[in-house]
Amino acid sequence: MNTKRTQQFEFKFPLLIFRTRAFLYFFDKVGSFCLSRLASIIAVIIVPLVAIIALYLVFNSFFVLLSNPEAGEVIRDVGPGAYILLPGVNPLLPFIYGWIAIICAVAIHEVAHGVAARSLGLNVNSSGLLFFLFIPIGAFVEVECRHFCLFYFF
Repeated sequence: MNTKRTQQFEFKFPLLIFRTRAFLYFFDKVGSFCLSRLASIIAVIIVPLVAIIALYLVFNSFFVLLSNPEAGEVIRDVGPGAYILLPGVNPLLPFIYGWIAIICAVAIHEVAHGVAARSLGLNVNSSGLLFFLFIPIGAFVEVECRHFCLFYFF
């Protein structure tokens, strides 16, 4: 393991970035399994197709909302917060369970990015959390850019 600091805070107002190298061993270990490499290759092929389907569904829902008066009436009854899918803003989402679900989904998603990167031979520099002021808004896995660019273009 590298002798660099294991944790790093970076503050660029209003964003606070917390980087750590603590999970790199886990990414290497799980990424070395044959099943993770196979799943990563399948995901690289399937994810663009799923994204196109999701984009179609979003535009279709928007069209139905604009063209169907009954659908618009339901949204007006709930209020404008129903458009924003955040617990505490959207009245249809429970606050505590909603945030627990979002945090778990983001953590699992980013761990999958780290494992997929290592299984495909890309170097992972760090992983971390992103805060808006002190509110957690995201997570990331930092892949070495040089390998990432070569991986996708050659």
